[in-house]
Formats: sequence, C-alpha cells, structure tokens
Amino acid sequence: MKARQLPTAIVSYTERLLQERQTKLKFDDYVSDWTPIANRIGQGDPLSMLLYIIYNSDLVDIAKGKNELTLAFVDDTAFIAIGKTYQETHAILTDMLERKGGGYQWSKDHNSRFEPSKFALMDFSLNRSKARPPLQTRNVTINPSSSHKFLGVILDQELRWREQANYALTKGTKYTLLMRRVSGNSWGTPMRLTRQLYQAVVVPRVTYAASVWLRPIYKPGNNKPQHGSIGVAKRLARIQRMAAITILGAMKTSPANTLDLHAFLPPTPILLQEILHRSMARMAMLPKSHLLHPHIKWIETQCSPPQVRTPPPHTLTRHMPIGNGNDQPPPHETEHSPPNADTHSPDQGKSNRGIQ
Repeated sequence: MKARQLPTAIVSYTERLLQERQTKLKFDDYVSDWTPIANRIGQGDPLSMLLYIIYNSDLVDIAKGKNELTLAFVDDTAFIAIGKTYQETHAILTDMLERKGGGYQWSKDHNSRFEPSKFALMDFSLNRSKARPPLQTRNVTINPSSSHKFLGVILDQELRWREQANYALTKGTKYTLLMRRVSGNSWGTPMRLTRQLYQAVVVPRVTYAASVWLRPIYKPGNNKPQHGSIGVAKRLARIQRMAAITILGAMKTSPANTLDLHAFLPPTPILLQEILHRSMARMAMLPKSHLLHPHIKWIETQCSPPQVRTPPPHTLTRHMPIGNGNDQPPPHETEHSPPNADTHSPDQGKSNRGIQ
C-alpha cells in the first residue's frame, strides 16, 4: 500500500485493523477455541478482496509497450502478447515471465508460487494450417490449447465462440431440468415463482457475457437473409419451450409461440436482442475515465470491420448505435404486467393451469 502511494491514514488504519486477528472453527456442534491468524486475514473477510487488488497490482504492471497486456481478476491472470508470428508472441510471453520484475520475480517476492502445470497457452489466429509450436520457459514445456476457460468464458483459438455457446446452452438445459424437479401440476412452486426462477437463474446463466460471444440478429436488406447468432437463438428457443411447459403445466405438443404468450416470456430472438441492447447501453454510458471507453469509441467511429469475420463488439456498435444519438428503447420488456384479458394469472397455482 505504501508502494502504491495510498494515503498514510488508510495504510495506518489497515495495519491496525489487521493486528491481533483471531478466528474460530465450527463443525456441526463443535466450536474450537480462538486461534490467532498467521496472515492476519480471515476466511471470507470482505476486506480480503480489496487487499488482494493491491497485492496483485504489481503483477498487472508487468506489461510494457503496445504489444503486451496483462489481465487479472483475483488469482486469475492472463499475459497477452501481440505479434505477427507464434515465435514472436512466445518470445514476448517468455520475456514477461523471466525478465527482471517479471512474473517469476513477482511470484518469489510475494510468496505466491506459480504452478506451471496450471499454465495454459493459446495462439489466436484464423489460420488453421499454420502449426502452433509449444512454449518453453524454465525447462517447462507448455503446449498450446485449442480452448480454455477464463473468468467463466470459454475462449477458442479462432474466437468463433462455438465451445462457449455449447457450454452456455448445456448449462441452461441442466438448470431447466433442475427447475422441473421443484415444479409439478398439483404440487411444487406456483407458476409465478417458477417463471421468476427461469428468468432469474436460467436466462442469466445462458447469456453470461453475451456481449462478448453473441451477435445481434439483423437483416442487411429486404431480400437478404438474417445474420447474427441465429443458431444460438433457435437452440435457446428449445430450452425456453421446455421451461414454458414446466411453468404452465402444458402438454408437450403445445406450440412454442402459444407457450411463450401464456407464460409471458418474450421470443428468444427478442430476448437476446434486449440483453445485447442493454449491454451496449451500459458500454455507451461508460465515463471517459473507464478503460473500455476509448476502445468502444474507436470501434464505433474509426475502426473498419474486418473483411473475414466481424467480431461481436463491432456488430453491436454498428447495429445498435446508441452512442450516436439514435437511442432506441429495448425491443421488448420481459418484466411486463400480464393483460387482464388473459385466462391465466401468474399468481394462480398449478392445479388449474393449462392452455385454453
């Protein structure tokens, strides 16, 4: 904290706060005596997250120059190198680890030993024919991986996001099936709570970090086909149909659009459009001091779309231009009040549910 030039009052207060800390262990009916904490931070202490940001800040500062970047969140860290060849990027990564003030020295100075067996190497390129060589560092060979999970998102070496889409939809199916276990026609949670469970648990699980790997569905012209994450929307529609049958207690042969109407659920293409629209609105309202603000502004105003494949952020800024004064309301409101003329109310139980 002193090296980060934090105010002396905060440093002194934190030092006094971490002195003479004690904790107890509880297992079932057993409660231990008070035990001194050697590192002065208890398990689950809210202060630990703030202190770890300061503890980890030197590791983030390892990146130097425009071809190096470091990303970190708690104990998950990524070193990123930009180059024209795999050999060039591997040399940059090796230097980031082995140079003075690099990753290995940080590990030694902060008593936080790296485990090379947990290292993952990814070479991002659309060229499938080019061989991806391993990386050598301190007598450790790290072979490149075709995909890797970082901060809950599965990255693939071509950034096509197929693994992430399969992972998210599989997780959505799993949670929908679990939702069916607490629901039934004459027992279990009522329709209103089952619908809320789907919207509060299943949908966020499937659409986690959607602005990174999902593209908005759009039509470039009257006589041209739609573009975007159409396949994901169709697969999500099957999950939502399963959830709507669970919510309503309807027959399995019921049409999907009728199920969505009676369950007060938006169609999946509109649902995805709304989620992406909200993500774009949040990014458009970021202050200029935010790290993402210059990148979003550059993509929106100066960057030309790639010729091979347009990444999701480029598609978002071009088909949802919120920052240019073309603000549009979300295409659909999921939390709307059901019409009075409908034959079913979300407050009713499941004993008399069904499509009429």
